[in-house]
Amino acid sequence: LTVTSNDPLATMYAGLSAHAQNDLPTAETYLTQLAVGEYTNYQQAARWYLALNYLKQENEEAAKRWLEEIAGPTGKYPKLAAELLDEL
Repeated sequence: LTVTSNDPLATMYAGLSAHAQNDLPTAETYLTQLAVGEYTNYQQAARWYLALNYLKQENEEAAKRWLEEIAGPTGKYPKLAAELLDEL
């Protein structure tokens, strides 16, 4: 899959596919592009899956950093992030 930099949806799917296949370095690359980029529609989801990606790598510190980014009062993933942070 070739992902163009101007297609955030393709980038998201590439990251999720890599994550599902345990290709964690590739997933990290794609998800980080969205987590820190200007595509706000995908930013929280990318941060959530990036945190899960780090947990698969047993990197709790990196996972916590991303979970803390989305554990605020608004958005789609804050409750899940807060719950997961409590477990860590």
